Amino acid sequence: MRVLVATTNREPLACAAPSSQGIWVAYDAGQGLVARELAVGASATEQTLPLEGGARADTLQCGSGGQAFWLSLGRGQAMAVVTKAGVRRVQSRASVLGLAAQTDGSAVIVAATADSRKVELVRLSAQLEPMWQRELPTPGDVTAVATTLRDDVVLVGRKPTGVASTWWLLRAGQRDGLQAWTRELDPTVAPSRFALVGATQSPTGVLLAFESQAPAQSKSSQGWALLHVDANGTVGARSVVPQRAPRLVVAGSETAAIWAQERGAGLILERAVGYGLVDSATAPWPGPETPLGLAVARDGAWWAISAGSHPAGDVWTLLATRMVAVAPAAAPGPDPACVARWAVASAQKGTDINVALEDGSPCGPAAVCRSGQCRPVGR
Repeated sequence: MRVLVATTNREPLACAAPSSQGIWVAYDAGQGLVARELAVGASATEQTLPLEGGARADTLQCGSGGQAFWLSLGRGQAMAVVTKAGVRRVQSRASVLGLAAQTDGSAVIVAATADSRKVELVRLSAQLEPMWQRELPTPGDVTAVATTLRDDVVLVGRKPTGVASTWWLLRAGQRDGLQAWTRELDPTVAPSRFALVGATQSPTGVLLAFESQAPAQSKSSQGWALLHVDANGTVGARSVVPQRAPRLVVAGSETAAIWAQERGAGLILERAVGYGLVDSATAPWPGPETPLGLAVARDGAWWAISAGSHPAGDVWTLLATRMVAVAPAAAPGPDPACVARWAVASAQKGTDINVALEDGSPCGPAAVCRSGQCRPVGR
């Protein structure tokens, strides 16, 4: 299933998180942030969050749990939580470094302090009532925030040393914010020169995604280095997947940790299924399509929020794509088949499942799905 969320004349900004029925998505619509719940067979719910002074968010962080959808505007101080009761705002006293949504609808906010060697953790209920507050010393600057399946908070950052720097992780308990452990990653596994591009919950702990080579190093093998770290801080499976585009987004759940990147003409979603083995699913689009957000829904479906550019480059289409394994679609006709293809790269070569897109779904800048085919509008 692929649906058009919005169109804009500037490159969109968006993030996604699972909801009780499908996914929450937040995006900058020009006049402010829009939070929408998208679900199969249900009307979309929508809330608008005006930005003060006509400002535009530069980055978005979001998470969800229970019936609450939490938003943080980059590393600023503005946050909001969206529930059926409406939108509640909260202003942090310091820059927000990240947030970790909890399964009961609360969230742990990670903020900077006056002491650069410490961070402040505050757990708020969906009604913005404080549950606990704690300062924690950290080995260095915080780069990303993730959670484990038990709702514990995992901070990821780099620790400066005399020669280079080292990547580290710190786990804090969700009940009281107390530090459980701190681990430094082996520089041979996660070199300090690698740029961290994503951190997310995974079935065993957290998944870290690094850009393994700088784009300027054209003679070096380029790829995304994926590192699985379990809930005790032990590094497990690791792999490098081909880098098809400059941007990668990741998401995780109790069943899968997945990532998405542009594939030149459309979007590709992947997940590791073992050492060197990858499941992949593709969504059609005749030009570049930038991944913006990703979520694993509670029914196991994969949702991607992406921006499809148009040939003139002055219009962007914000798309929501839902992928599930279904029976093969009908054979293509004269026009390209309006399907997303799911392929398994394993010993069972040739395994192929087509995921049919619904009629009316956009499949190109001026094309929609009609009777299973991707056809130009008006034809």
